[in-house]
Amino acid sequence: MNLQLEKDETEYLKAFLSLYHIHQKMFGDDKHPDLPSLFTEKVCRRLLNLNEYKGQEFDATDELGKTIEIKGTCIPGTQTTFSQNIADRYIWIELIPKSNSMIIIELNRDVLLRILKNKKNKKKNRVNVDMATIRGNKTIKTLNFK
Repeated sequence: MNLQLEKDETEYLKAFLSLYHIHQKMFGDDKHPDLPSLFTEKVCRRLLNLNEYKGQEFDATDELGKTIEIKGTCIPGTQTTFSQNIADRYIWIELIPKSNSMIIIELNRDVLLRILKNKKNKKKNRVNVDMATIRGNKTIKTLNFK
């Protein structure tokens, strides 16, 4: 597994962080742009040697064919939505602008599924979850970029 960002991925993150800071100046410190899913999914698949899922239900599969849902958030925002499709694994990419770092985390599936089951605020068959409330996660890698 090559757990290093490529040059174009680092440049993308630097450009995103520039936008992030401009966005906060214009709209307030508590507002931030969403980390694009196309970027997080592509980077995660490459870094973790995952395959692109053929279909729309999930984002990737691993070497055993297990389905994977990939989520990305930009701290301080840790809110995201999940579909009703149940994946075998859940990966979270957390971008931390203050430290120019990105953490790849495997979410505790059992805890996440309990949260999803108990959520009442479903919109368009999606459930809103604060990723910071999921405990028992496993950090796969912390990546720093400048």
